[in-house]
Amino acid sequence: AFKAEDIEVIPIEFKKSTQLGDFFRCYKWFKQLKPELVGAHSNIDTRVALAAAATAGVIRRVRYRHVSIPVKPSPWNHLIYRKSATAIITTANSITRELVENFSLTEGFAQTIPTGVADTSITDRVAARRQVLEILGLPESSVLITQVSVLRQWKGHRDLMKAFDSLASSNPDLHLVLVGGGPGMGYLPEFAAKLTSRERIHFVGHQEDPYPFFKAADVVTLASI
Repeated sequence: AFKAEDIEVIPIEFKKSTQLGDFFRCYKWFKQLKPELVGAHSNIDTRVALAAAATAGVIRRVRYRHVSIPVKPSPWNHLIYRKSATAIITTANSITRELVENFSLTEGFAQTIPTGVADTSITDRVAARRQVLEILGLPESSVLITQVSVLRQWKGHRDLMKAFDSLASSNPDLHLVLVGGGPGMGYLPEFAAKLTSRERIHFVGHQEDPYPFFKAADVVTLASI
């Protein structure tokens, strides 16, 4: 175990190839720690951790869901959403409704809690813009189009870059700022390098505090497909 942000962390990778071993690791920790609640977020950790929690006798088992991709009402998913989980929390009413309808969930079993946002009212736009322009090495005249998201296939970065490329030649002050890390760092910069506007597409990677990039932006996009 190690410490991160003063929270004790026990790392388990939850790979497809290690699911059985991860199940027994989770079961061991749950029996030892006796948690009152176990929450799971992604596909593999939901299958493994919630099943281990149920087997270990954890009473409250929560499945979180924040994406609007439909969940197929397969027998396996019925087991996860109706048996392994004792409650479901989503970030949008549309996701909650879809799960309730697909799995015939009882009233109150699935609840919506929108993603929290920290109080950012004290952030000054002028200071934020100065900070971001300095990071990017750009002049004050720059017009920033910004997307903050994990770099994944379905976030629409390719479409966004192609759209930006079609505007960039006739708008020399435009710059596209892509904030976030993820698998796309392995292929999206290569895609950008083939575009005419490649010098004005900026990958700044993961940012612990992304809010200055929002505050400094002239246009904020979310091109998710």
